[in-house]
Amino acid sequence: MPESVKVLLVRDEEVAGTKKRSLPSKSNYDLKVVTVGDAADHIDKIAQKEYQAVIIDCEESEETSHRLVSQVGDCDSDLPVVVVDDRPGIAVSEFRKQTCYYISRNTDYFSLLSGVIDTDPEPRYAPVESVRATAGMVQCAFDSASPAMVLLDNEHFHIIEANQRACKLLEATKIELLGSPVEQHFSTDSNFDFAGFLAATLQNDCQQQKDISLAQQSGETVVVELQAQRLQEGDHEFLLLVCNDMSEKHHLERAVIQAEKLASVGLLASGIAHELRNPLNIIETARYYLETFLEKPNSDILAKLNIIGKNVKRSSGIINNLLEFARPATKDREVVSLKSLVENTVSLLGKELMAKNIELKLSLSDDCSTDFSKDTLKQVLLNLVINATQAMPKGGKLGIVTKRKKSGWIVMSISDTGVGIAKEHLLSIFTPFFTTKKGGEGTGLGLYIAHTLIEREGGKITVVSNKNSGTTFTVSVPEEVDALPSDA
Repeated sequence: MPESVKVLLVRDEEVAGTKKRSLPSKSNYDLKVVTVGDAADHIDKIAQKEYQAVIIDCEESEETSHRLVSQVGDCDSDLPVVVVDDRPGIAVSEFRKQTCYYISRNTDYFSLLSGVIDTDPEPRYAPVESVRATAGMVQCAFDSASPAMVLLDNEHFHIIEANQRACKLLEATKIELLGSPVEQHFSTDSNFDFAGFLAATLQNDCQQQKDISLAQQSGETVVVELQAQRLQEGDHEFLLLVCNDMSEKHHLERAVIQAEKLASVGLLASGIAHELRNPLNIIETARYYLETFLEKPNSDILAKLNIIGKNVKRSSGIINNLLEFARPATKDREVVSLKSLVENTVSLLGKELMAKNIELKLSLSDDCSTDFSKDTLKQVLLNLVINATQAMPKGGKLGIVTKRKKSGWIVMSISDTGVGIAKEHLLSIFTPFFTTKKGGEGTGLGLYIAHTLIEREGGKITVVSNKNSGTTFTVSVPEEVDALPSDA
């Protein structure tokens, strides 16, 4: 065991010579006290291993402490460094870099050094390394935490630490956040007293929680669940803000509401369709009566009766298709003819396609039947066709092709000549709530649901697209579910 441990103490100039006598009487420290101005002369001695520890106790400037810690670390990264300071910025920043041990300044702070710098050369560095490792793990956990987390001082509510999620939520770098007033980055509802919310947390010493609308720099508004908690470490008080992004939850709530509305509309439409059948039957009966019992109908009357008959038949067909589409399948799986499914579906959208100047081209094989969920195929096909029409606001061509492959797969392709999908978005289109449509035009759930349903039933759905060159979605389903083919 060495007789003493050589320690370099760097102090402000006016107090540099006053602290040596404050050492414990049984201390084995050989203390060299120097001023900040003279510290540079001892840096080379640190590199030459003349000191076994360095204490930095500077009240003048936080920047000075940072600079000295950095210089010592450059000379000997394993040398224990103790920073004595009451400013939280020092503690947080140096812990983050894992370069030093931090203690608060008080009248007897030298008595704390025995836990950091031991006279036994073997375990001497263990406490410091333990603190460094623990600080690193804590910082890593803080940075990688899922909620956005911001640590504030309790006087001015300035940010002294922020994790990665907070930087993303507030759309700012950590350098921009640290040291700045927290209200500068939280642009919220005008009627929300943010400072009062924080002050109440300190005063009541209890967790506060509130949902707020956060306006981001990009112009987006994010609903955030804001939680504030008072923390205390020794004589220091801090405020921890935890921000949970509630956007996905609100998207889901709106999607559920929209789905319930659509379900209600579906039930209403089914009821209306049934009611429309009665007057159509009356019209058809009257037409048949006139056509049959008129003694000498002229050609003009017969032509008009024929037109009435055709339109009654067409209306009845639309009603039957609507009821068939809305009717739930009686079986989980059944033999489904893709040709009939496509024809019935596009017949419901014929008027809309004409109104949008979209040319429809069908190429449907007669032998394309699959043992699959009929409801799933209905929903997926309708969703893809609607997406294709929305991608062609100025008109274009919509093509639907079905074919049977020798490998045992039935393939249905839906192609459009619309705006296409950007390359960077292709990997995200099946992600829930992802949408490139304008607000109110889409929930971002359609393709996600289609993809989930098809794959759940043993099928596949793929997409090929180029910006401004159109998109092709290909749905592949097995001909027989009990003998799933290996490749589409």
